[in-house]
Amino acid sequence: QTLLIDLATSTVEILDAPGPPARSFHALAFDRQSDRVIMFGGAPAGYDGTGDLGDTWAFDPHAETWEQMSPVETPPPQSFHDMTYHADLDRIALIAGEVWTYDYETDTWEQLPHWAGPPWHGYLAGSAVVDETTGMVVTVTESNRGCGPETRTTDLATGLWYPHPFWNLATTCDPRTG
Repeated sequence: QTLLIDLATSTVEILDAPGPPARSFHALAFDRQSDRVIMFGGAPAGYDGTGDLGDTWAFDPHAETWEQMSPVETPPPQSFHDMTYHADLDRIALIAGEVWTYDYETDTWEQLPHWAGPPWHGYLAGSAVVDETTGMVVTVTESNRGCGPETRTTDLATGLWYPHPFWNLATTCDPRTG
């Protein structure tokens, strides 16, 4: 189901139109230039820890329709990843152990080859946002190893990541258990 939430009127509408198959743990980001919500991946209904999805969908909020995209190359199927819109690049950035960018206008995913960040595996859901003053992507993820949240700052132009000033703020980890 697709829910349309109008914050101005505090109303929720259930959209009764064809769309992507049911899923969870997917990522969404709003592409301001294209005026579309882009969705990638996730876990199918009845998820048992295997079989992540690797499809790309675009939602037009004005026509209230979904369109399955058909890029030639895509990120690997995954769930528990982060996405955000980067206005300077006019691209959606997907961050999950590697960094990919998506251009709705050309229906193209591109892997950034110079990603130099730490491994992303072992994390649950997170959030990503672009700091528009620096162009850096800030991500906050929750570890499934009991380590609490991690915050990273990523420069998409160079592929370098930096521990954020709030890196593991007020959290502790037992190195024996992760």
